[in-house]
Amino acid sequence: QELAAVVGDASACHGEGVLLARRHFAVVRRSFCVVVDEVETASPVSCEWRLHAPRGIAAEGDRAVVRGERADLHVVFPPGAAELSVARDPGELPAGRKLKDFVVSARTPAAAALLLPAVLVPCAAGSPAPVVSFERNERSLTVRVRRAGEPDAALTWTRSAAGWTL
Repeated sequence: QELAAVVGDASACHGEGVLLARRHFAVVRRSFCVVVDEVETASPVSCEWRLHAPRGIAAEGDRAVVRGERADLHVVFPPGAAELSVARDPGELPAGRKLKDFVVSARTPAAAALLLPAVLVPCAAGSPAPVVSFERNERSLTVRVRRAGEPDAALTWTRSAAGWTL
């Protein structure tokens, strides 16, 4: 299968001031996925995107990498879309469990409308990083991914009165 996609609407789960909260999730060729968060608020706010991992995470610029023994997970955001940081998760753990959870956070600038894409690409450990590009205008978002040994892929979301659709 070339593409599997779903959209979840969590608007009702957020408090006052959040007008829309949708997450678009697309899996391409069972090879990588694109997550697009669509958020609208009554006034400008900063949003935070998080990824938890059981291994250390390195972040630089618009990319983060979770390094495993046999595979790495590359997480890529559009340049300048969010500020990335990495920390150990301070969350509560059941008794007897050691803290092994790391979290990468991507914090966006304050805005009343946000469309934040993130591309998650697993690769063999130590293999070249994928090439990811983003093209965005008022009416469309195109995400392109080039990964070693695979054909290039491009996904385009378009905006209508009902919101963003793939």
